[in-house]
Amino acid sequence: MIDEQQIVQALKPIKDPDLKFSIVKLGMIGNIGIDGDKVTLSLKLPLPGSPGEKTLLDEIKSAVSGLNGVTDTQVTVSLMTDAERLDLANRIHGREEKGGASGGPTQISEKAVANAAPLALDSDGKIAETDPKRRQVAEALETVEDPEIHLPLTALGMVKHIGIGDDDVAIEVTLTVPGCPLKDKISSDVTAALKKHDWVRNVGIQFGVMTEEQRQRVAEIVRSSGQEQPDAWKKMSPEELAKRVIVVCSGKGGVGKSTTTTNLAFALANTGYRVGILDADVYGFSIPRMTGIHGQPRVQGDKLEPLAKGNLQIMSMGYFVDENAPVIWRGPLLHKAMKQFLQDVSWENLDYLFLDLPPGTGDVTLTIAQALPNAEMLIVTTPQPVATHVAGRVAALAERTKIALLGVVENMSYYEKNGVREYIFGKGGGKELAEKLGVPFLGEIPLDQTIRERSDTGKPVTLDRKLAISTPYFEISERIANVHAPLISV
Repeated sequence: MIDEQQIVQALKPIKDPDLKFSIVKLGMIGNIGIDGDKVTLSLKLPLPGSPGEKTLLDEIKSAVSGLNGVTDTQVTVSLMTDAERLDLANRIHGREEKGGASGGPTQISEKAVANAAPLALDSDGKIAETDPKRRQVAEALETVEDPEIHLPLTALGMVKHIGIGDDDVAIEVTLTVPGCPLKDKISSDVTAALKKHDWVRNVGIQFGVMTEEQRQRVAEIVRSSGQEQPDAWKKMSPEELAKRVIVVCSGKGGVGKSTTTTNLAFALANTGYRVGILDADVYGFSIPRMTGIHGQPRVQGDKLEPLAKGNLQIMSMGYFVDENAPVIWRGPLLHKAMKQFLQDVSWENLDYLFLDLPPGTGDVTLTIAQALPNAEMLIVTTPQPVATHVAGRVAALAERTKIALLGVVENMSYYEKNGVREYIFGKGGGKELAEKLGVPFLGEIPLDQTIRERSDTGKPVTLDRKLAISTPYFEISERIANVHAPLISV
């Protein structure tokens, strides 16, 4: 008989194709079950639509089936929660050696680690350390700037803990995104600044990742500083892009926002309108796959030409990078990409432009809201309370930036079989959210396998109006065509 430990050991050599770490070390394996010669387990993916999913499944089944006595291996796939994704990022950083400027391993004393405490700042954000050595370290860190944002790490809240030993220093720095490409420069700059003090021989740096709330504070600091704010924050008139610009948002991932965007766009295009989709989800772009529109945008003069299919025009980061390659960008680079997509694409006589935003209220969402204050926001949610609650935060962003709320669409509302509806994720959450916000509830979309299958193959259900499952999308698109969003809380 095999045991769970043998299964874990067999899976350790398997690495995530994008992250290049063991799937066991990343916490992607769970719920291992053994029933005689049958093994069941779950694979937790960080993001939906992972291009490496099939490869991982094949490798997992091969590894487990190779164990003595195993004749059947069943693997279920699920998405990580936000907390699990943050834990994954911290696991990645936790695996790296703490290094000095040379990048080699450094031994940090237990005393330095044990003395680690948050950096003390006063109400004005000035250093308030009273211990002489801690103050020297804090003042040295004040001279180290983030390589992209060009503000001190201390001012941005990136220095989380400082620990002082006899001749060494332990520092914890939080990055705005996992896998920051300039992490090595931050490490060397910090080490060089601290070693200017004769008593500092070794510097150990532990990297973590900011929460969404902390990233928002960084964005606010950058804006209030007046420090080279990205041109993408310049306000634009939606009419420069299309007759109506609709930003599609959700509070959390996995609610079907991109699927909803794609099918509504195809529905309006098939009704005769000229429609564009801007895939603003730089990290998790999926619009090229869902629309079935592939190719390389051409440059005409100083403008990018969107790819087109009938009445539909598309622009996405997916047309510029390998679909299987991770996009690891930080705030300023994201703003530059959004600036180009907003200002340098030659959209042709659009009636509607849908912007498929990443989930939550991060850098891209904030940039769009700042740049297009008179656009309309469509909120996609599932019925369950956790989804509608976080969707409410997106609505709060709309209120703060004076963007208009168009309405709420509830996705995966129910599962219907033989005329009987099952409300798997609860009932009425989207309608309650719409009532709370005082905006139209635009409709329900059922949980249906055909929607998923056709989205995966680039043939959305609204390509064929005769499909019964396309009806909810056409009804919602008709309501959108007939309803203009009122501004809320001007």
